[in-house]
Amino acid sequence: MMALLSSKEDVKLLKCGVRFSPPAVVVTYSVSNKTRRRIMPLRNFSKNSVVQHVAAELRQNSRHKRYLEGIPVAQLEKLVLMLHDQLNGMSRDEVIAKARSLDRIDPNEDLNKVNLYSSAATGANTSTTTVLLFQHSLLLGA
Repeated sequence: MMALLSSKEDVKLLKCGVRFSPPAVVVTYSVSNKTRRRIMPLRNFSKNSVVQHVAAELRQNSRHKRYLEGIPVAQLEKLVLMLHDQLNGMSRDEVIAKARSLDRIDPNEDLNKVNLYSSAATGANTSTTTVLLFQHSLLLGA
């Protein structure tokens, strides 16, 4: 039987990860000089689940909130994405490789350049977009 933590005890996160079957987020933490592990199952998690919504629900859950406060939202979403990819047929090795590639920064890429991917993907002409933004600012009086 697990004893509940009192509100004044400090939880210090040590590690976080995932369990693939059944899907769960696993957190290792330290409290009162004792190391503990908390497993947070993702109930009703399927291939069609929206990763951001699942991560937000998990973070807002009153039972898990205290243990997830120290984890950045992006990291929690990445963990849930790993579980989502595995449910969609990727092998564990592929899931781990994909997660590592998301963290990698290409040293040859100029991060100061503007990304035109969003306008190219939608088929929008950049000059049309500029004109629309200019017209919108005139209407607002900016």
